Amino acid sequence: ESTSPTPLCSAVSIDSAFALTSAKCLDGFLNDPQSLVYSTKPNIKNYKRFVKVSNIWTPNYEDLTADLAIVKLD
Repeated sequence: ESTSPTPLCSAVSIDSAFALTSAKCLDGFLNDPQSLVYSTKPNIKNYKRFVKVSNIWTPNYEDLTADLAIVKLD
């Protein structure tokens, strides 16, 4: 299927519970068009996706402390 990838450099709302905003690009950091970079950490305590913080993939959402989160979409 030829679906358009999610824009990496625009504000995105994934879920009304999060209302993610302030998305920005980081050159040389993203390779995956399905990854989103946010300058502010969303409330992802109940988010059922893997999140990459400081180049480490982790499902332990409640342990995240970084202000920068990359949300990996299915």
